[in-house]
Formats: sequence, structure tokens, C-alpha cells
Amino acid sequence: MTEGTQEPAAAAAAPPAVAAGNAEAPRPGRVRRVFNWFWRGRELKQLKQQRVGSARAGQLALRGRLLFELGERARRPAEALPYPGDAAAAELFRQSAYWAVRAIAVAADAEGQSTNEPWATLPAPLLEKIAGSSERVPEVTRLVEGGSFIDPWELSEGQRALRASELAGIAKVLLDEVAWQSRARDALWIQRLLRIGAVIVLTVVVVSSVRWVMDRAEQGRDLAVGKPWRASSLMGGVGCTSPLQECGESTDFFFHTTDENGPWLEVDLGKPTRFEALRVDNRRDCCFDRAVPLIVEASNDQQHFRELARRTNSFNSWLATFTPTEARYVRLRVPRQSLLHLARVRVLR
Repeated sequence: MTEGTQEPAAAAAAPPAVAAGNAEAPRPGRVRRVFNWFWRGRELKQLKQQRVGSARAGQLALRGRLLFELGERARRPAEALPYPGDAAAAELFRQSAYWAVRAIAVAADAEGQSTNEPWATLPAPLLEKIAGSSERVPEVTRLVEGGSFIDPWELSEGQRALRASELAGIAKVLLDEVAWQSRARDALWIQRLLRIGAVIVLTVVVVSSVRWVMDRAEQGRDLAVGKPWRASSLMGGVGCTSPLQECGESTDFFFHTTDENGPWLEVDLGKPTRFEALRVDNRRDCCFDRAVPLIVEASNDQQHFRELARRTNSFNSWLATFTPTEARYVRLRVPRQSLLHLARVRVLR
């Protein structure tokens, strides 16, 4: 069987050759190699250059797959046929192999090889896999390229079945080769996603672990644990009971004042105590701007307070640092008409 027209060659040029001599191509740096291990960009680029990916090659591959499917249906019909379908199946498988070879040849031509002899573009390992041995390669080539649709009908019934089975095996190997690049790209994309996902998960775990360690260390410095607190007012039915700052009944804030002018929260350390910072966590679910501006004040007599720090921008969590000071009472106050509700207050030594 011969093809009526020569398949158009793809326009892509072959990659430039490496310079002759002992000079070696520069090796990518370590960072680039590590990045490529995650991103798989170089391998995907190589597959893109080697793919059976031109529009023409794709069309030829679709022909081959269609004919292979029709051959399987003729060989193993769902309903009884008026005559055994092995001869028709053999011809369908032969044509399927024919188009698969040409699809591979078009891809090879995109790499600067000729498609005048399509079988010549097949690598030796593939040819041996198709034929079973290098000695049978010419025979298999003639079977696919030089056969005729009449040939299977001239065989006996048993020989037709063998011919159909042999050609089905040849076509399947060739179609698998056509599809290999697509599967390889899918595998590389999966590798990229899995590796990037692993990095993201590892990063989240590391960050979470660091935050947990830092939170535990900060908790160990907290002077407000178990210390009583009071607010300028309390909205009925919400919040925790002093000295608790965490309770199941109120997970987003531990106290909530009414709408008033200058709402405040005061923590009693029990005696004058030296501290140098405060960690203030704002209400967790909403309304962050109600807590600004927020003034940190200290006193020993609950009458005369001195300002230690001030926050004027909305926040989720604020670490207020200042010159180490000694006081018994620590107060957080909003100097305007507002409601005040915070999730946690730590006084840090």
C-alpha cells in the first residue's frame, strides 16, 4: 500500500548543534536545578519539541485510532455478522498501523528528519518491539506498507485470524508510541503539581510550627494568665467571666462592652510588676476598626494612668512594645464613642 500524497513537513527547525571540540555545554546552577526539579520546565520543553503535536500529526493519529477501534469491533462484533470479520479487521488494523507510522514520521520531520520513508524514522528499539526481532523488521514493513486489502481474503479462516491478531499488535504498539508524549507530559504535570503541593504543605507545616513555638514562648512570658480583668461595661449574655480569656460560649472575643464613650479593659496583675510588651488580638470575626485608636496605659493606683503605646490602624493582632515599665494595672482604652471587644490580651515580661 502506498500513500497518494506526501505528508506536509512541520515548519519547526532542529535545535542548534552543540559546538564541536572539547567544550561542554554550561551546566545550570544548583538553584536552577533544584527549581527545575520542582517545576519540570526543561523536561516539558523537551517533550514539546519532540511531541507528535502538529495539527497534521494529530489528524493522522486520530485516523489510526479510529481504524483500530473499527478493527476491534469487526474482530469481536457485539452482534453476529453475516460472515467472519477477521479479514476486514486485518485490513483495518493494517491501515491503522499505516497512519500511526505517518503520524510518528511527521513528528520526526519536525525535528529535521525526512518523511519520504516513514519506517526509517522509527527507532530501532521500537522496530524490534513491533517485529519481535530485527530479522523480522523487513517482513513486518512489507506487511503494513506493501500489503493489499485483497490479501487477507485469500487466506484460510485460521490464517485470517492470525493475520488480524498480528496486525492488531503492530498497530497497538505504534499507536501507543504516538500517545506516549501526551502521557509523558501528563506525568510531568502531575509531578509538578505534586512537588509544588508538597512544598506548599511543607511550608505551611514549617510556618505553623514556627508560629506554634513562638506562641508557646510568648505564652510563657504572659503575666495576664489567670489575672482578673474588668471592662468599662459589659453587654449582657456574651463574653467570658473574669479571669477567663477563653471560653466555649464566646470564641471570637472574651469581653464585649456596650456602645459608649471611651470604652476600656483593665487587667489587674495583683502587684506592681515589670513588663515590656503587650500582645492584643482583635475580635476574630468582624468589626476590627472598633478597636482603634487603641491606647495602652499603666497605673499603680487606678487613678493616674500613663500612656505606653498607641495603635491607630486597624489590626488583627498587635504586638505593642515599649520601654520596660512597672505597674499593677494595665488598661486598653478607645478614646472615642465605640464598642470594644478583644479576643486576647497578653502582658509580656
